[in-house]
Amino acid sequence: MTQSKASSREQELLDTILVVQEQAQLLDLALDAIVVRDLDNQITFWNQGAWEIYGWTKEEALGKNSHTLLQTKLPQPIEEIEAELFNTGRWQGELVHTKKDGDSIVTIGRWALKRDRTGQPTAILEINRDITARKRVEEALHQTDERLKLAVKAARIVAWTWNASTNMISRSETACEILGLTPEAQSGTGDEGWKLVHPDDLATHQARVQKAIDCKSSYVSEFRMIRPDNGVTIWLEDRGKVTYNARGNLVSIEGILFDITERKQAEIARQQVEFEKEQLLQRERASRAEAEAANRIKDEFLAILSHELRSPLNAILGWSTMLRTRKLDQATTSRALETIERNARVQTQLIEDLLDVSRILRGKLSLNVLTINPASVVEEAINTMRPAVEAKSIELLLHINPNVGMVLADPNRLQQVVWNLLSNAIKFTPQGGRVEVILSSSRSNSHAQIIVKDTGKGISADFLPHVFEYFRQADASVTRNHGGLGLGLAIVRHLVELHGGNVSAESLGEGQGATFTVRLPLLDTQSVSNRDSDRLENFINLEGIKVLVVDDIADTREFLVFVLQQYGAIAMAAASAKEGFACFEQFKPNILISDIGMPEEDGYNLLRKVRQLPPEMGGQIPAIALTAYVGEGDRNQAIESGYQKHIPKPVDPSELIAIVAELLAVTGKR
Repeated sequence: MTQSKASSREQELLDTILVVQEQAQLLDLALDAIVVRDLDNQITFWNQGAWEIYGWTKEEALGKNSHTLLQTKLPQPIEEIEAELFNTGRWQGELVHTKKDGDSIVTIGRWALKRDRTGQPTAILEINRDITARKRVEEALHQTDERLKLAVKAARIVAWTWNASTNMISRSETACEILGLTPEAQSGTGDEGWKLVHPDDLATHQARVQKAIDCKSSYVSEFRMIRPDNGVTIWLEDRGKVTYNARGNLVSIEGILFDITERKQAEIARQQVEFEKEQLLQRERASRAEAEAANRIKDEFLAILSHELRSPLNAILGWSTMLRTRKLDQATTSRALETIERNARVQTQLIEDLLDVSRILRGKLSLNVLTINPASVVEEAINTMRPAVEAKSIELLLHINPNVGMVLADPNRLQQVVWNLLSNAIKFTPQGGRVEVILSSSRSNSHAQIIVKDTGKGISADFLPHVFEYFRQADASVTRNHGGLGLGLAIVRHLVELHGGNVSAESLGEGQGATFTVRLPLLDTQSVSNRDSDRLENFINLEGIKVLVVDDIADTREFLVFVLQQYGAIAMAAASAKEGFACFEQFKPNILISDIGMPEEDGYNLLRKVRQLPPEMGGQIPAIALTAYVGEGDRNQAIESGYQKHIPKPVDPSELIAIVAELLAVTGKR
């Protein structure tokens, strides 16, 4: 009996060994790594899959601490993992292991707790599947998705998908910014999507989409949309693709929306321009040229403004800061206030000058020309710049021919030309250098030549052709060392050309200095009067011209009549619009000068009655509005009312006479 029981146990043990061996062989066939470790993490089983995944043979792995061998990186603290394992008998999570060759891999680990018959834990079964390749694909897909989102945002497009089974539309995050939708409205039904389309474009857009559905193809459609956030109408281009399943059922429509508002606005504007061109070709050309010129003038004028206003502002702000300290003595305080006042006046004049420059750029500046000797203008400019010359110890050589002849020029503008050239020469000439100013006549005695030479920085051959262009400077270092916006020489060119002359620049290259030559046409000596050449009456003669002056201020009437009579005009004055109209019919003037703001009846009504007269009775007479109303709106109203010129009070006598002469010349009433 005892022998029989022993034999039975031996057979049972043998069967168990055979089962274990069979299970081990099966485990070796598994592709996953199957590892059994005791409660001290010592490896007791290592299958073929573990060898192939990690690189260690069974002999190398058995008996080793699994976490140490594989350099396991856990997704959470080991205490939390073990608590879950011992409480539930299972744990699952992603692990990072290091293989024998040093490469890291990501595995999905499934741990199970093995217990004996008494329920006591004896070992841990660990099955690890290598998911490294899958994780790389997931990461690549994630990066691709992120790049796609960035591309969609950068390109200002909205990606969308309509699900046929649910009738729901989902849109990319850019819908909020581009379409003006709220985050809640980013997704919605197909019917809600149709409502976003402008009512006038809905039928056409629906027809294009339906055609794509019927033909199982794609479509491109343009339509308007009123943004729900601000009510602004925008243009969208919708590119969609229809998707069907294998059974031929509609699955979805995917597409992208482009904001093409700017493009459509440009197209509409272009179509409008083309239409106007067909109707009134000349009007279209003039409008386009005026728009381009206005944009260019705006930029140039703002730059000039910044350039020219800095000098007086420097003195004003500097002395203002010093005065705020209250530490200046009485003499210095007086000097500071005088300097501020002087520079404020300079600033005022600069503003007037800059307004004139803007008129130069628009071709609408009337120069106050006189018959002058350019020698006096050149000498005044030199005297103005002497302190700057002395400050840099520059040798100033002068060759001024006082008998060069007479030119027809605006002395202030001509002085500005010389001052700009001389200022430029001083600025670019180093300490102890030399500047030379020459005034002479050309070989043919037809032109006066003003030459300014310096031994300064010079001009490179590449830059020389551009030296008179606006906003052009030789290089960045010039900007840093000398400042300025590159306007001075461009202004010189405009002013010289307005005087019928020309200006040129020469230089042998950088470091070789520069020479600027201004050529102005000389007047025929027989046409120059022996009288004072600075007086305007030398070339404007109003002999026999009848001028009616209407102003309610007696002093103004007396002054205007006196000025007009000095130039030979026959002037009559009236104290009101009513009196002026009565005088008009009797006096029959060649030109009317009228105030605007007068008691009982203003200058607008006076001119309205004059314009109602037939031409032979003076209904088309040239008229000047001379008024203290000097706003832009006032000027426009005066011109629209029929006045040819609007002159703000107080008026300079020479300016008034020049405008009178100009209007009479234009209308042919001289």
